[in-house]
Amino acid sequence: PICGGLVVMGQMTIHGGLSRIDQLGDRLQVALDAGAKHVLIPTSNAADLGKIPPELLDKLRVDFYSEPHQAAYKAIAE
Repeated sequence: PICGGLVVMGQMTIHGGLSRIDQLGDRLQVALDAGAKHVLIPTSNAADLGKIPPELLDKLRVDFYSEPHQAAYKAIAE
């Protein structure tokens, strides 16, 4: 089972790499509005967190992943 309230963001390329997320703040807001409490985003977007309003980040638990299999392991409910 997958953890409730979890959103995994990111896109894997055909070669297995991860693409950066454009407009991260807007996407985080949509996830929050949809009921997300925990968001997994690619490590390549870590620098973008400084541009996200603090009141949005206070409402979400944000974790990073650098490989798609890491996101899968983090998404599994304990």
